[in-house]
Amino acid sequence: MDDREPDLEVERLLHADLGVLLGGEDLSVRPSAVLDVWRIPDDAKEALSVYGLPAVPADDSFVRVGASFQPGKEPAYAGHGTEGYVIGSCGDVSIVADVSVGSVYAVPEVREMVPALSHLHPDGVPDALINSRVVDLVDFSWRWYWLAPLLVEQRDLADQAEMDAWRSGGPDVDFHAPYRRLCSKVRDSFRAKDRAATSTDDSMWSVMIDGFE
Repeated sequence: MDDREPDLEVERLLHADLGVLLGGEDLSVRPSAVLDVWRIPDDAKEALSVYGLPAVPADDSFVRVGASFQPGKEPAYAGHGTEGYVIGSCGDVSIVADVSVGSVYAVPEVREMVPALSHLHPDGVPDALINSRVVDLVDFSWRWYWLAPLLVEQRDLADQAEMDAWRSGGPDVDFHAPYRRLCSKVRDSFRAKDRAATSTDDSMWSVMIDGFE
Protein backbone atom coordinates (compact mmCIF):
# COMPACT_ATOMS: atom_id res chain seq x y z
CA MET A 1 0.00 0.00 0.00
CA ASP A 2 1.19 3.52 -0.83
CA ASP A 3 2.27 5.29 2.37
CA ARG A 4 -0.04 8.16 1.48
CA GLU A 5 -3.17 6.01 1.31
CA PRO A 6 -3.65 5.55 5.09
CA ASP A 7 -3.06 9.28 5.62
CA LEU A 8 -5.63 10.19 3.01
CA GLU A 9 -8.15 7.72 4.40
CA VAL A 10 -7.70 9.03 7.95
CA GLU A 11 -8.18 12.58 6.67
CA ARG A 12 -11.35 11.51 4.88
CA LEU A 13 -12.76 9.75 7.93
CA LEU A 14 -11.97 12.70 10.18
CA HIS A 15 -13.42 15.42 7.99
CA ALA A 16 -16.13 13.96 5.73
CA ASP A 17 -19.77 14.72 6.44
CA LEU A 18 -21.31 11.99 8.58
CA GLY A 19 -24.13 11.53 6.11
CA VAL A 20 -21.57 10.86 3.38
CA LEU A 21 -19.66 8.39 5.56
CA LEU A 22 -22.81 6.48 6.43
CA GLY A 23 -24.09 6.53 2.86
CA GLY A 24 -26.75 3.91 2.33
CA GLU A 25 -25.25 1.41 4.77
CA ASP A 26 -27.63 0.13 7.43
CA LEU A 27 -25.16 0.32 10.31
CA SER A 28 -27.09 2.60 12.61
CA VAL A 29 -29.27 1.97 15.65
CA ARG A 30 -31.58 4.81 16.65
CA PRO A 31 -33.54 5.36 19.86
CA SER A 32 -37.28 4.75 19.99
CA ALA A 33 -39.98 7.41 20.05
CA VAL A 34 -39.28 8.04 23.76
CA LEU A 35 -36.41 10.25 22.57
CA ASP A 36 -38.97 13.02 22.07
CA VAL A 37 -39.59 13.34 25.81
CA TRP A 38 -36.01 12.92 27.00
CA ARG A 39 -34.71 16.00 28.76
CA ILE A 40 -31.65 16.58 26.62
CA PRO A 41 -30.84 19.46 24.24
CA ASP A 42 -32.57 19.60 20.86
CA ASP A 43 -29.29 19.20 18.95
CA ALA A 44 -28.65 15.99 20.90
CA LYS A 45 -32.07 14.63 19.95
CA GLU A 46 -31.47 15.55 16.32
CA ALA A 47 -28.06 13.83 16.20
CA LEU A 48 -29.44 10.65 17.75
CA SER A 49 -32.52 10.57 15.52
CA VAL A 50 -30.64 11.33 12.29
CA TYR A 51 -27.45 9.30 12.81
CA GLY A 52 -28.03 7.12 15.86
CA LEU A 53 -25.00 5.19 17.06
CA PRO A 54 -23.16 2.26 15.47
CA ALA A 55 -24.38 -1.30 15.83
CA VAL A 56 -21.34 -2.91 17.45
CA PRO A 57 -21.07 -6.55 18.61
CA ALA A 58 -20.69 -7.13 22.34
CA ASP A 59 -17.30 -8.80 21.80
CA ASP A 60 -16.00 -6.05 19.51
CA SER A 61 -12.21 -6.36 19.40
CA PHE A 62 -11.69 -2.80 18.21
CA VAL A 63 -13.08 -1.14 21.38
CA ARG A 64 -15.76 0.99 19.73
CA VAL A 65 -18.83 2.78 21.04
CA GLY A 66 -22.02 0.88 20.30
CA ALA A 67 -25.69 1.76 20.58
CA SER A 68 -27.56 0.54 23.65
CA PHE A 69 -30.57 2.81 24.07
CA GLN A 70 -32.71 2.53 27.17
CA PRO A 71 -36.40 1.98 26.35
CA GLY A 72 -37.87 4.18 29.07
CA LYS A 73 -38.90 7.82 29.15
CA GLU A 74 -37.23 8.61 32.48
CA PRO A 75 -33.47 8.61 33.16
CA ALA A 76 -32.39 5.01 33.74
CA TYR A 77 -29.27 5.99 35.66
CA ALA A 78 -28.78 8.10 38.75
CA GLY A 79 -25.75 8.03 40.97
CA HIS A 80 -22.25 9.34 41.61
CA GLY A 81 -23.37 12.83 40.65
CA THR A 82 -24.80 11.83 37.28
CA GLU A 83 -28.44 11.42 36.24
CA GLY A 84 -29.15 10.56 32.68
CA TYR A 85 -30.28 8.35 29.84
CA VAL A 86 -28.32 5.26 28.85
CA ILE A 87 -27.55 5.54 25.14
CA GLY A 88 -24.63 3.21 24.51
CA SER A 89 -21.77 1.10 25.78
CA CYS A 90 -18.07 0.64 25.23
CA GLY A 91 -16.35 -2.36 26.71
CA ASP A 92 -17.44 -2.61 30.32
CA VAL A 93 -18.85 0.90 30.65
CA SER A 94 -22.30 2.29 29.97
CA ILE A 95 -22.57 5.61 28.18
CA VAL A 96 -25.00 8.06 29.73
CA ALA A 97 -26.33 11.39 28.44
CA ASP A 98 -26.77 13.75 31.37
CA VAL A 99 -30.21 15.30 31.75
CA SER A 100 -30.67 18.91 30.66
CA VAL A 101 -27.05 19.76 29.84
CA GLY A 102 -26.48 16.76 27.59
CA SER A 103 -22.88 16.03 28.59
CA VAL A 104 -21.89 12.39 28.14
CA TYR A 105 -20.40 10.20 30.87
CA ALA A 106 -18.84 6.76 31.14
CA VAL A 107 -20.41 4.75 33.95
CA PRO A 108 -18.19 1.79 34.93
CA GLU A 109 -19.71 -1.64 35.37
CA VAL A 110 -17.25 -2.37 38.18
CA ARG A 111 -16.32 0.43 40.58
CA GLU A 112 -14.07 -1.46 42.99
CA MET A 113 -10.35 -0.82 42.67
CA VAL A 114 -7.51 -3.13 43.63
CA PRO A 115 -6.58 -2.60 47.30
CA ALA A 116 -3.26 -0.92 46.46
CA LEU A 117 -5.10 1.83 44.56
CA SER A 118 -8.28 2.10 46.59
CA HIS A 119 -7.01 5.24 48.33
CA LEU A 120 -7.27 7.09 45.00
CA HIS A 121 -11.03 6.61 44.89
CA PRO A 122 -12.32 5.51 48.33
CA ASP A 123 -15.90 5.50 47.02
CA GLY A 124 -15.01 3.50 43.92
CA VAL A 125 -14.26 4.47 40.35
CA PRO A 126 -16.31 7.60 39.56
CA ASP A 127 -18.27 8.40 36.44
CA ALA A 128 -16.04 10.09 33.88
CA LEU A 129 -16.79 12.75 31.29
CA ILE A 130 -16.53 11.44 27.72
CA ASN A 131 -17.84 14.34 25.65
CA SER A 132 -19.21 17.79 26.38
CA ARG A 133 -22.19 17.17 24.12
CA VAL A 134 -24.12 14.23 22.71
CA VAL A 135 -23.54 15.72 19.26
CA ASP A 136 -19.79 15.23 19.70
CA LEU A 137 -20.23 11.71 21.07
CA VAL A 138 -22.24 10.76 17.98
CA ASP A 139 -19.67 12.36 15.68
CA PHE A 140 -16.66 10.74 17.37
CA SER A 141 -18.32 7.32 17.66
CA TRP A 142 -19.06 7.09 13.97
CA ARG A 143 -15.63 8.28 12.88
CA TRP A 144 -13.97 5.91 15.35
CA TYR A 145 -16.12 3.06 14.00
CA TRP A 146 -14.03 3.14 10.82
CA LEU A 147 -10.82 4.63 12.21
CA ALA A 148 -10.23 1.89 14.78
CA PRO A 149 -9.90 -1.01 12.27
CA LEU A 150 -7.71 1.14 10.03
CA LEU A 151 -5.35 2.02 12.90
CA VAL A 152 -5.17 -1.61 14.02
CA GLU A 153 -4.25 -2.65 10.48
CA GLN A 154 -1.50 -0.02 10.28
CA ARG A 155 -0.14 -1.04 13.68
CA ASP A 156 -0.06 -4.70 12.66
CA LEU A 157 1.71 -3.86 9.39
CA ALA A 158 4.32 -1.86 11.31
CA ASP A 159 4.79 -4.75 13.75
CA GLN A 160 5.32 -7.14 10.85
CA ALA A 161 7.75 -4.81 9.05
CA GLU A 162 9.76 -4.42 12.24
CA MET A 163 9.89 -8.18 12.75
CA ASP A 164 10.90 -8.81 9.12
CA ALA A 165 13.70 -6.24 9.39
CA TRP A 166 14.96 -7.81 12.60
CA ARG A 167 14.98 -11.29 11.07
CA SER A 168 16.84 -10.13 7.97
CA GLY A 169 19.32 -8.00 9.90
CA GLY A 170 18.03 -4.86 8.23
CA PRO A 171 18.63 -1.27 9.37
CA ASP A 172 17.22 0.05 12.63
CA VAL A 173 14.17 1.95 11.37
CA ASP A 174 11.22 3.34 13.32
CA PHE A 175 8.54 1.45 11.41
CA HIS A 176 5.84 2.71 13.77
CA ALA A 177 6.43 6.43 13.15
CA PRO A 178 3.81 6.70 10.35
CA TYR A 179 1.32 4.83 12.53
CA ARG A 180 1.90 7.14 15.49
CA ARG A 181 1.42 10.10 13.18
CA LEU A 182 -2.02 8.77 12.24
CA CYS A 183 -2.95 8.41 15.92
CA SER A 184 -1.83 11.99 16.54
CA LYS A 185 -4.04 13.20 13.69
CA VAL A 186 -7.05 11.53 15.27
CA ARG A 187 -6.27 12.95 18.70
CA ASP A 188 -5.74 16.47 17.36
CA SER A 189 -8.96 16.37 15.35
CA PHE A 190 -11.01 15.17 18.32
CA ARG A 191 -9.43 17.76 20.61
CA ALA A 192 -10.24 20.56 18.15
CA LYS A 193 -13.92 19.59 18.21
CA ASP A 194 -14.25 18.90 21.94
CA ARG A 195 -11.26 19.71 24.12
CA ALA A 196 -12.80 17.94 27.11
CA ALA A 197 -12.76 14.64 25.22
CA THR A 198 -8.97 14.34 25.36
CA SER A 199 -8.19 16.81 28.15
CA THR A 200 -6.64 14.10 30.34
CA ASP A 201 -4.56 11.02 29.59
CA ASP A 202 -7.14 8.81 31.29
CA SER A 203 -10.18 10.11 29.40
CA MET A 204 -11.99 7.45 27.39
CA TRP A 205 -11.02 8.80 23.98
CA SER A 206 -7.39 9.36 25.05
CA VAL A 207 -7.15 5.82 26.38
CA MET A 208 -8.65 4.31 23.21
CA ILE A 209 -6.38 6.27 20.87
CA ASP A 210 -3.29 5.74 23.03
CA GLY A 211 -4.17 2.08 23.37
CA PHE A 212 -3.58 1.69 19.66
CA GLU A 213 -0.57 3.99 19.69
